[in-house]
Amino acid sequence: MTSKILPNFIVCGAHKGGSTSLCNYLLQHPSVFISKKKEPNFFLYDSGEDIDREKTNDVVTLEQYHYWFRNATHFKAIGEGSVGYLSDEKAPYRIREIVPDVKLIMILRHPVERAYSHYLFNQRLDAEAASEFLTAFQNDRTRKKSHHKYFERGLYHHYLKHYYEVFPKDRIKIYLFDDFKKNPQAVVRDVFKFLGVAEEFEADVRAKDAVSGVPRNKAIYDFIHGDNQLRKLLRPIFRLFLSPQQRRLLWTKAIEASLKKPGLDREVKQMLQEEYRSDILQLQDLIEQDLSHWLA
Repeated sequence: MTSKILPNFIVCGAHKGGSTSLCNYLLQHPSVFISKKKEPNFFLYDSGEDIDREKTNDVVTLEQYHYWFRNATHFKAIGEGSVGYLSDEKAPYRIREIVPDVKLIMILRHPVERAYSHYLFNQRLDAEAASEFLTAFQNDRTRKKSHHKYFERGLYHHYLKHYYEVFPKDRIKIYLFDDFKKNPQAVVRDVFKFLGVAEEFEADVRAKDAVSGVPRNKAIYDFIHGDNQLRKLLRPIFRLFLSPQQRRLLWTKAIEASLKKPGLDREVKQMLQEEYRSDILQLQDLIEQDLSHWLA
């Protein structure tokens, strides 16, 4: 019989804001369970919505969603991480319908820096044709149907206000990416406290997942990512002698070393952040945090 366990916390964004790393740090805690399905995206769909299963690997039925928490019986904090929830106006209402007492965790990154990181990530995946960030940003914004949502995903107040309308303030935890990057251990401990588990647990926060950048050398990058024979030979050796966290650290360091991150032009950053000014000013009132440095 399928377990009826559901999450009591969700890490829901922002995109390219460190959510993957945060989830990997949290799941090290013996009292924390996080779905092995990365980004189930269940709350991006309406109940009964007709979904083309050939076009998505998302979890689209409640039965499927239950499946990913079937082994969470003995955990105090049970969660999942889907960054798409933050920039979906309907997601908070869908979440309330299924898990009304859930706790919500979000890491917000400077909207232009977030968009630039997203752009570099898409370039790496050959999913972005524009060779200049400003061109990609403007092209995506002016499309009738934005594909990457470079601009939209940074309108935090526009989307977050719906969460604050639906959920009590004390069940929404907002962190800034710069704080998380500067002192991930402090943020992780605060999340443990928020979730009601032992906050003195010290997670290994050295590995940084899903870093952005473009390959220094395409051949080396493809070798690291590819399912080649050498990787197949090394995999059982690594599993024998290294812990999961040690393997993750080795993997993320290799990825990071294979990438370079071209600097974001200051004039472009200042020009684009003006487009977010109104949203940023409203956001800092909403979350009661000083964001003046985002407009400096």
